[in-house]
Amino acid sequence: MQQSHLEHKGLMLTDCFFVKVREKLEKVNFSDILYLEADGHYSMIHTSNQKKYAIRIPLSELESRLPEGRFIRTHRSYVVQLSYLQSVDLQEMMVLLKDKSVPLSKGYRDGLLERLEMV
Repeated sequence: MQQSHLEHKGLMLTDCFFVKVREKLEKVNFSDILYLEADGHYSMIHTSNQKKYAIRIPLSELESRLPEGRFIRTHRSYVVQLSYLQSVDLQEMMVLLKDKSVPLSKGYRDGLLERLEMV
C-alpha cells in the first residue's frame, strides 16, 4: 500500500508543519524546533520541549521548507535554529543549543561565524 502525499511529506503552513504520528497529525511550530538531524532516509526533528519526530524527507528538502534566516546548517547531518544557539566551541568543533551539543564541521564553520554577530 502506497503512502499518501500527506503522510509522506507532511502538511505545511507558514509558521509550522504537521507531522504524521501513527494515525494523527501533530503540529510542530518552527519556533519549537531545536535542531534537525539526518538519519539515513529519515530526518529527525528535535524540539525544545524534548519531543522527537522521524519523517521520511531528506534533510536538504526539509531545510528548504524552513523559514529563511532562522536556521543554519552546522554539519552535513545537522541544521540548528539560531535562536537556541548558546555557544560555539571552535576547538572541539561543537555548538551548544540549550542542553544539546551538535557537531560543527569545517565546511560549515565559516558560514556560521559570518551569521553570528561578534563583539
